Amino acid sequence: RGNGLINYPVVPQHEVKFGNTTYLIDFALPHLKIGVEADGETFHSSPKQIAHDKERDMKLAQVGWTILRFTDTEIEDRLDRVLSTIMKTIMQKEAMVENQKASLPK
Repeated sequence: RGNGLINYPVVPQHEVKFGNTTYLIDFALPHLKIGVEADGETFHSSPKQIAHDKERDMKLAQVGWTILRFTDTEIEDRLDRVLSTIMKTIMQKEAMVENQKASLPK
């Protein structure tokens, strides 16, 4: 849902390949390699699932992705905070991209 805050395409169920594995990201901003995961408490709260999510996020980080995880409750009750976190991450990634461009030989 576009609310005018995010100036990048948001792609639901975006596929990212890591080796032979394809990961689906709930919502992705592929231009900046930012992924947003909506974690349902029942499915994502077991120790095994938490470990799996962490490992997955680390693999995605190795190929440049930043994964933000929010619970259903956070999304429903604190959407302003969720959006604020996403916006901060977008600004950080934009700054990183600008710095990388600036450091390239002209």
